[in-house]
Amino acid sequence: MSKVAFKYYYIANKLPTNLMLKAGYLTVKTGSYERILESDLEHPDILDAVTKGWAEVHSEVPDTSELPKAPEPVIEHEQYRGMTADELKASEPSEKTSGATSESIGRSPEVKSESVASSTAIGQTAEEANGVAEVEKAKRGRKAADKTE
Repeated sequence: MSKVAFKYYYIANKLPTNLMLKAGYLTVKTGSYERILESDLEHPDILDAVTKGWAEVHSEVPDTSELPKAPEPVIEHEQYRGMTADELKASEPSEKTSGATSESIGRSPEVKSESVASSTAIGQTAEEANGVAEVEKAKRGRKAADKTE
């Protein structure tokens, strides 16, 4: 049996973002390259990327020093620590004393008053406003409606 030898090519990403080719099957990261087969060079996505200048094809492993690099993530080593108790007390405004006084107005507190609660009706009741006969008629109508249900 004979051994099948594949000819590999390398596609390098020239964009500052990741490049997805062949409907997501091939992802070339920023500032990196991927190994592809010779048959992949005929795929429309790869042809389009090379034509538009997004990628370049090499027959040997490419030098990635010239390619744009992915932005480095910012890592905070010291978290925000906030204020200490002493700093918080120092930042509080001092309490203001009010110069206001209060006096009772009207009766003196020694005088006890006796009050009697009373209520007066304001307006008319429904019977008075509509007449007692109409109210009785309405009650009978409601009773008849309740019996039919």
